[in-house]
Amino acid sequence: MSTVTGAEKLSDFGADYWVANLTSTVKYRQAVQYVLRTETLVTTMPATSLVFVEIGPHKVLTPLTREIVRTNYPRSDCQCVPTLLRESGAIRTVLETVGKLFEAGLQIDLNRVFSLTANEGSTKCIPELPPYA
Repeated sequence: MSTVTGAEKLSDFGADYWVANLTSTVKYRQAVQYVLRTETLVTTMPATSLVFVEIGPHKVLTPLTREIVRTNYPRSDCQCVPTLLRESGAIRTVLETVGKLFEAGLQIDLNRVFSLTANEGSTKCIPELPPYA
């Protein structure tokens, strides 16, 4: 989902797209509304199981996401799950995200998750950074 176009985007993520991402009006509301109108999503999910995963430095979009859902699509609940939180380590919050998604009934390959955490001490993708403050 693209907040540049307000709709689904699967290709053409070149320099022009990222310039537009930085210089255009953010179309977050339109992007969420597009997700809510998507036939596949609406017809395959139970009425109360809408889950949004927020990928960002803190759960700043949760209130807006809930308001958009309540206003535009009559669901009894909308669960927003953050991936990173201030004052918390990334590994812990991502594992908490996985747990919340599992609790919400989504299928999670726990063997894959556990294999990633088992290698936590031996592999590093990026240098150790302090928690987001």
